[in-house]
Amino acid sequence: MGKPCGLVLSGGAARALAHIGVIRALREAGIPIDIVAGTSAGAVIGGQFAMGWSAEALAADNVRIFGGSRRRLLDFTPPFTSLIGSSRFNDALDEVFGETHFEDLWIDFLCTTTDLTSAAQRIHTRGRLRQFVRSSCSLPMVMPPVSLDATADEAYNYDDSIPFRRVLNSRLNPFGEKLVAPGIFDVLMRSLEIGSKSLRPSQIAKADVYLRPEVSRYGYTDISFLDDIAEAGYREAVERLAECELPIIPFEDGSASR
Repeated sequence: MGKPCGLVLSGGAARALAHIGVIRALREAGIPIDIVAGTSAGAVIGGQFAMGWSAEALAADNVRIFGGSRRRLLDFTPPFTSLIGSSRFNDALDEVFGETHFEDLWIDFLCTTTDLTSAAQRIHTRGRLRQFVRSSCSLPMVMPPVSLDATADEAYNYDDSIPFRRVLNSRLNPFGEKLVAPGIFDVLMRSLEIGSKSLRPSQIAKADVYLRPEVSRYGYTDISFLDDIAEAGYREAVERLAECELPIIPFEDGSASR
């Protein structure tokens, strides 16, 4: 067709595992994926795929790393900035992405974040992958926002996690280091302001094929149903692809696919 094929993956916490099933269906249909974009949990799956993970590895490894009990990744902290300290989730991202950079990926990849200070979207294509994926996953009030590129309002002195002990030490120990971080309600209000400016309908209109797997019956933290969620994404993709009149694309080995 003379054009690259792009795949855009949305967020949705545990529900975003439906993307794995979509990727599986696309590969079975022989549809090449030249560029991947993702936000929040979609950035996690998109980054893994861009690193060269197969659909089988995406399914097995994400269940192993993120599946199981809900408490596995939820290290609660006093609600000063967020409900979750994010240390356990950060460890999981370290295991997945390590020191991989965007420039190391097999497939072109970008992820988006929201700059709470300027109320603007940021697009990231260079640098350490784990840092920007983690920032993209910062669900307001749930996980602490990440301070990137000196865009913060103040000289915040935390990285991307706020452990329980550090909050208590800052609040109760007169000799302890003061924790400088945005307040939880400030984060909420800024997020609501940005959300009201959403251009989602116009963005969807730009896509050639828009998929919305039926995962509403699963909660955002239902990590015990990751296999079922991935299967829901697969079914949706197979059904929608069957409706599309896709051109036959010859591959270099002489085979052809739609």
